[in-house]
Amino acid sequence: MARGRRIEFPGACYHVFSRGNEKRNIFKDKQDHYRFMRLLDEARKDHSLTIHAYVLMPNHYHLVVETADVLISKAMSDLLSRYSMYFNYKYERTGHWV
Repeated sequence: MARGRRIEFPGACYHVFSRGNEKRNIFKDKQDHYRFMRLLDEARKDHSLTIHAYVLMPNHYHLVVETADVLISKAMSDLLSRYSMYFNYKYERTGHWV
């Protein structure tokens, strides 16, 4: 069952998380962690986000993010699209997420 529609407004804080399909790893080595963190920093700058906390685990991540004036869905879509492209290229895969 899909989750309900997210309430979005400037200054809102969100607990954002994502897991690989079938709980497969989305970070296979330190380079993957570094790339995700670099892309997260770019998303932070591009979308005026405040990152209050994060944790990266082999098969998922958690973020606590505050928005300024952008929709969290747009910021996360940009971040995850870019990371998926990196991951798929590096590991010669196709698809949206591990």
